[in-house]
Amino acid sequence: MKHHAIQTVAALIGASALSGCLGTTPGLTLGELVYQSFDEVGQLADTATMPTTGTASYEGGSIVTVGRPDDPDHMLVGRTTLDADFAAGSLTGRISDIQGKRDASGSDWMTLNHPGVGSPAQYQAVLDTFSDATGDIDITGGFFVGNDLVADIAGTVTSSGDTIRTEGSITGTFKGPDAEAVRLQGDTARAFDAMVVTLNGATASATLDGAVQATD
Repeated sequence: MKHHAIQTVAALIGASALSGCLGTTPGLTLGELVYQSFDEVGQLADTATMPTTGTASYEGGSIVTVGRPDDPDHMLVGRTTLDADFAAGSLTGRISDIQGKRDASGSDWMTLNHPGVGSPAQYQAVLDTFSDATGDIDITGGFFVGNDLVADIAGTVTSSGDTIRTEGSITGTFKGPDAEAVRLQGDTARAFDAMVVTLNGATASATLDGAVQATD
């Protein structure tokens, strides 16, 4: 993958030595986890001074929307984990436990992409209309300069009879005073560091949004 301009679009949470930071609550459903992550990470400013030593593990969720937001061809929601090495400036991760919905509605997209407007129960109610998908999406070769990161992404997911292949690049930004969160973003429409997505073998427009927080 050629790394051109790193765009500020993702937020990652905390090093292993961090204390007193936000974090995901154990035992949450996928809907509760994704809701909490987006809601809490969205309240954090970009990290001004990055850690230069130590490691951190993060957990949260990501949403992949294939097609137009007002009328998606397919939506995927999955648990997202990241591991960062601040001394090496490197990052890896995975999107797993994926739920999918073919022909999702604009209302589904609005609810899932705007946590904090509704409630965790409303968020989970939308996810209850999704079904189990198979396959994971791997995040590899990540690196960061300052609080901006870029990484490779690759994976094939089968959901409701559709096959969705995601590859290319995503970007992100570390969030919080101690880099205790990350917001992730991918878009097939970018000129640089773009995702590439196919739906049943045909090139498709798509976006990815993710939010993760440091685990204890």
